[in-house]
Amino acid sequence: MDSTENAQGAALELIDLNQWLRRQLEIWDDWAAERSEDWLELETGNSQWPAAADLLMHAFTPLHRYADRVLDTAAADPPESGDGRSWSYIHDWGQRCIDRHRQAIEQLDPGDPGRLVELDTRSMGRVKARATRCLAHASTHAAWHLGGLIHLLRRAGIDPPQRSDFLYWGVDQEAQ
Repeated sequence: MDSTENAQGAALELIDLNQWLRRQLEIWDDWAAERSEDWLELETGNSQWPAAADLLMHAFTPLHRYADRVLDTAAADPPESGDGRSWSYIHDWGQRCIDRHRQAIEQLDPGDPGRLVELDTRSMGRVKARATRCLAHASTHAAWHLGGLIHLLRRAGIDPPQRSDFLYWGVDQEAQ
């Protein structure tokens, strides 16, 4: 059985990953509200995403782009804005990406878990993959980079957002 297929009790559902990412954005938003935006300029050591702001945009964008491919629509780019490095701009784009990802999840046909979509990737060029796997990858991509940002903040001596692990979200879900 494919780990991204929806089998009762056997797999993590894509909607859970989406809801966890939504909660992550809330946690980061609360955390960002308590400090100046200087942390967005922290250097990452990566020439493609040189500052924390760039890495955050990179973390969220595949949620939208892969969802667009699953929905068979033109891929969206972040909106043009003069404040593309502000937390408000990043938050709004992250929210749009998470919303679009959810829309794609909700429109998946449960009767066709093997539907293939074509993607243009940075490292492999054009590939075909199952829609469910594309959406799962976009989720783990965002999670990976958010985790990297937490390490970047710690290395800079900044206390990162707390209770951001998936486990904490799961515990909160069980308590409801």
